[in-house]
Amino acid sequence: MQAWSPRAVTDGTWARHKLSFHNLVLSDLQNTKVQGAISHLFEGHTVNFVECINVDYKSNRKESYMDLQLDVKGCKNVHDSFVKYTEVEMLDGQNQYKAEGHGLQVGRVISLQHGAPALLLSLQVA
Repeated sequence: MQAWSPRAVTDGTWARHKLSFHNLVLSDLQNTKVQGAISHLFEGHTVNFVECINVDYKSNRKESYMDLQLDVKGCKNVHDSFVKYTEVEMLDGQNQYKAEGHGLQVGRVISLQHGAPALLLSLQVA
């Protein structure tokens, strides 16, 4: 196995081929005895909680994922990328949250992860 390196993912062609291969394998498993095995192994869930700072408004949304996209730019290792990934995101300035009945609001997003037995990482340098 090759050691982790941000340079290993800078070539978008390599990443696209790898993802295309995974999609090909997944499509070949449809309507077979192992259909659903990939989801069982790789499907995780994220719950994003949004809380507005200046008004009493909260929201949450659950999303499924098959891989996590980690930004590795400026990180010494994958652990640092996970720390960066789980930081509270502030919604302010041009990135305010549109709260129903309250318009654009300053808020924060907290993401909670429920991982799968196997984790597929997509490392991004951009």
